[in-house]
Amino acid sequence: MERIRTTRPTIFRDRTDAEIRRMFNITVTVDGIEIPTLAGLLTFGTFPQQFLPQLNVTVVAYPTGMPGVLGPRGERFTDNQAIDGNVAAMLAGTLEVLRRHMKRRGIVEGLVRLEEWEYPTEVLREAIVNALVHRDYSAAARGAQVQVEIFPDRLVIRNPGGLFGPVSEGELGFVPTTSSRNSALLKILEDAHAEPGRSVCENRGSGIAAMRAELVRAGMQPPHFRDLVASFEVEISNESLLDQETLDWIAGFSAGPLAATQLSAVGYLRRQGGTLTNAAYRSVTG
Repeated sequence: MERIRTTRPTIFRDRTDAEIRRMFNITVTVDGIEIPTLAGLLTFGTFPQQFLPQLNVTVVAYPTGMPGVLGPRGERFTDNQAIDGNVAAMLAGTLEVLRRHMKRRGIVEGLVRLEEWEYPTEVLREAIVNALVHRDYSAAARGAQVQVEIFPDRLVIRNPGGLFGPVSEGELGFVPTTSSRNSALLKILEDAHAEPGRSVCENRGSGIAAMRAELVRAGMQPPHFRDLVASFEVEISNESLLDQETLDWIAGFSAGPLAATQLSAVGYLRRQGGTLTNAAYRSVTG
């Protein structure tokens, strides 16, 4: 309430808390009783799964690159967690589980090697937020969770509901378009803080562009998006475009220091072969 009154004083400075809750669709009044909307429950509820058990996140870590293929000790998976709570709590809980399974990896800036998590934290944050806020919350889809699958070579995040509105897979991260089936939830999350000084969701259509930029900075391959109509998924490979062999190969040239985008482009060319088209360069470098 304090944030809303501070940022939009002309509209909300003299409004009561109850008025603001109704104007932001956090609550509605039914038979004289103020009750939370689904968006309000998902933002501020302690345990929304009391009423909607499947609106959560499941995180499964597989020992091999294919579900159902057993690990060396006959295990089906190495971790299987259900993350409950409101949107901010599910975001934090999912990130915590992922960190337990991530290794440290080298990233390259120029030709200087630094250490970072296997998957950049900002990339994971944006992908999880997108899955939670853009998923289908209609009655027919409330029996399905957001699914996070960890494989030795990749991470897959899947949510119920395909792309919504005038957006295509090829435009994601390149065209600053925001379109959501859950506009009330997004509007509330702009002002709800997941951590001090940072809202849960900016709602500016910039999240995927930020993901692409972080993957470029880390010398990693671009994300792969799949609109499956009933669901949507993003796959992030942990394979670097700039492994040590490639870095040694690049260092053998007489050219001066290369920018991160140039390094990624050369690494892509070496790995894929052929020519580097405009579309491929945009995909690799963001």
